[in-house]
Amino acid sequence: MQKREREQLLLLILTIISLIISAYSILNSYAVFYSEISGQAEENLAKWNITVNNTDITAGTQQNFTIESINIEGNTNVKPNKIAPGATGSFDIIINPVDTEVSVRYDVTVDTSMLPSGIILDSVSETAAGVAITKTAANTYTGIIPLSSIGSGYKNDVKISFSWTNNEINNANDTEIGAAFGSKMQVPVTVQVTQYLGETITGI
Repeated sequence: MQKREREQLLLLILTIISLIISAYSILNSYAVFYSEISGQAEENLAKWNITVNNTDITAGTQQNFTIESINIEGNTNVKPNKIAPGATGSFDIIINPVDTEVSVRYDVTVDTSMLPSGIILDSVSETAAGVAITKTAANTYTGIIPLSSIGSGYKNDVKISFSWTNNEINNANDTEIGAAFGSKMQVPVTVQVTQYLGETITGI
């Protein structure tokens, strides 16, 4: 091999080695940079810890419940804790932003398809004074927990109320329903919780 060829081969080898070293340095620098950015992102990520009826839904945004026990309102014509025509009842959905650093939107959807005939959904409301809930779809109700209200144990108590309309022509059927259900009715409820970004809540 001639001297010139040996020099060219040596130069080629040195060039390849230099490229390998440069590529390694670039990749190593990127890895450090990415690690720093990821660490900063984790540090700056707002806290999001929420429970619904004491069920932790932090890992997801939606939770399905089946309510089986109804709080029966007092009625002099109905035995305590029994449901019958003319009676009313309710249950509560407690939304607790335990350790949350953003405003919260929640959408509560009540599935009334499993209610016995004659029992209707009367209202969905927040028990705290001055807190509004908007009906945004069929049997879906939306509320906001602003960041300014979160803290010091603040919770939203969504009261879902039902009534049993009295229809004399359904007396026989009503008796069967009352005997079968007592104060227990399966009412599927879906609660979807997301960050509130200032969007307008439009009612129907």
